[in-house]
Amino acid sequence: MLFGYLAIWLLGYLAIWRTEQGGSVVKHLLEDGKYAVRGVTRNVESAKSKKLAAMGVEMVAADQSNYDQVKAAFKDAYAAFVVTFFWDPASMGKEQERGGMAAKAAKEAGVTHYLWSTLPNVEEQSGGKWHVPHFTDKAKVEPIIRGLGFKYHTFISPNFYYSNFKAFGMAREREDGSVAFLMPHYDANTVHSGYDVDDMGLPIPNVLDHPEEYHDKYIVYEGFTAPIKEWLHIFTKVTGKSAVLDPVPPNDYVEELVQMFGWFKESGYYGKLDRTASVDAAFPRPLTTWKEYLLHKWD
Repeated sequence: MLFGYLAIWLLGYLAIWRTEQGGSVVKHLLEDGKYAVRGVTRNVESAKSKKLAAMGVEMVAADQSNYDQVKAAFKDAYAAFVVTFFWDPASMGKEQERGGMAAKAAKEAGVTHYLWSTLPNVEEQSGGKWHVPHFTDKAKVEPIIRGLGFKYHTFISPNFYYSNFKAFGMAREREDGSVAFLMPHYDANTVHSGYDVDDMGLPIPNVLDHPEEYHDKYIVYEGFTAPIKEWLHIFTKVTGKSAVLDPVPPNDYVEELVQMFGWFKESGYYGKLDRTASVDAAFPRPLTTWKEYLLHKWD
């Protein structure tokens, strides 16, 4: 029995089926079977969109800068999972604006339960020391959501993706076969936290089934947390490749990532984020560990 539509709104970049957040949410909702799923993107003719449509996802086109299109995309949806993609050139610097507009459109369209993918407000918590807008700009949407008066809203707060090491050039193989982990500001004892983004959708069916329990709560993803030297030790043990920490960023390293690692070093990934939601209550199984990820997904 379908309880209602859940609109998966991916502002800007369609990364639904490329081990990104939306893809995992879609996967777990389809497996759960209680909700019909609608995916919202700019291009419903893309290969990714067509693949999702073949799986039973209703794909709807909408331009993230067009309020009326955004509102129409949420029509008849019981719930909405919304994530912005900072690194899309069309969205860069506009996450707060686009995120706020999506929330207002969803409220006006009658969405009951609003799920917002968010991160800590680094600017506020660090007193302006660290500049990490792909965290802060998402956090600035939270008070907008609270003020709109959804019957239920839940903040979904993903951790550092294990896959980021490759996607952003943070782990680079050297000529001698060793792998350098480029993590500015870090020393061997710096505690690092992460998770497998394919686990993103794990708690979503439970959150939707029990909205009163997760109203105005944060769902955090504690996949693996340990000093970085332990991460590297596990990497070497699993892959057979020597791993070294390199805290000096190369010339092609994105400055925002340098700032991000400074934040991690000083305050940890989540900083002072409210942890009132129980991870054990939301997740049906333990999250994938770093070792498990390396065994099955690192090539």
